[in-house]
Amino acid sequence: METTYYSTTETAKIIRKELKRVFPWIKFSVRKSGHNSIRVGFTGTRDEGHMVNLLVREYRGCDFDGMTDSKNYLTHEKNGQRVSYGADFIFVDLEVAA
Repeated sequence: METTYYSTTETAKIIRKELKRVFPWIKFSVRKSGHNSIRVGFTGTRDEGHMVNLLVREYRGCDFDGMTDSKNYLTHEKNGQRVSYGADFIFVDLEVAA
């Protein structure tokens, strides 16, 4: 099976679209951060923060193994196709609503 590769910028666009679809009442800031990371910022509840974290983790390009001090690159299965996302890490910055 062939793998489709998305750049960090393309991955940010995909995340922005998916966040808007799942959470239409929240305004998100989705920005490329550094070379291979994305920052997602928004104001909401802790529960929404948890749900956003669960959603965006599906778009990570790698994870970090602290035991071996190494990055492991990931591929994902989406709609029967193997994909690799360009953002090594995705950070969620939640400002808790007052």
